[in-house]
Formats: sequence, structure tokens, C-alpha cells
Amino acid sequence: YETFGIFIKNKQGDNLGGICCGVEGEELHIDMLWLSKEVRGQHLSKTLVDLAETHARKRGCAEAFLETEERHAPWLYPKLGYTNEFPLPMGPGMLAYYFKKRLEPSSAISDVEQAPVQVAANSASPKAA
Repeated sequence: YETFGIFIKNKQGDNLGGICCGVEGEELHIDMLWLSKEVRGQHLSKTLVDLAETHARKRGCAEAFLETEERHAPWLYPKLGYTNEFPLPMGPGMLAYYFKKRLEPSSAISDVEQAPVQVAANSASPKAA
């Protein structure tokens, strides 16, 4: 089981968000995705997921999986191509969601390094560090 993370940092080196994942066989498992309030709305969730998926494809992954709760933006993942496989009851009035995505092979995959991604102040585009 290989674990990796891709992080967004400001110029001072503070973590502003990131994605933590694991690769097991042909499966990518997205364990955590988060963004601080100051960088939300800049499409960085999509950027982080795309980078993680590219990294996983390079390691032979064919599918991606994640589980999230109602309070953690389950609406985001269908926009990124994930299918909600089924809801998971978590207790009274609480649901978690199990998402899955087929990772199509790409002949033009660029290198993904585990270097931090930096976001310039008031900028909508991440920059590789």
C-alpha cells in the first residue's frame, strides 16, 4: 500500500489544502481532501483530484474510490466524474457516500511529483513549487 499526498502551500509555507491518498493494486483510495476557507472557490479541489488520479494512473490504477459524509461536500464528486455507488448509514440522520470512478488510461500523462503546489495570494491558479 503506497501512500502519497499533494499539498497547496502559500509563500510562507503554510498548508492551505491537500489530498491524501493510497494506491493498492489497481485502486486509488482518496482518504482526505481539504481546502482552507481562503482558497475555496478557485477550483483547487478539481486540480488536486486530477493530480492524484494522474499519479495513480502512472502506477497502473484503473479505479478510484472515496467515502465522504454529508457535511463534507458530497455534491463535489459527481462534478469530477465520480458515481455515488450507495449511501452508508452512519447513525441517526447521518449518511456517508461511497463514490467510484473508472480511471481511463491516458497516453499523454504528464509527470506528477509530490512537490507542494503553491497558490499565489488572490490567484485562482496553483503553481508548482
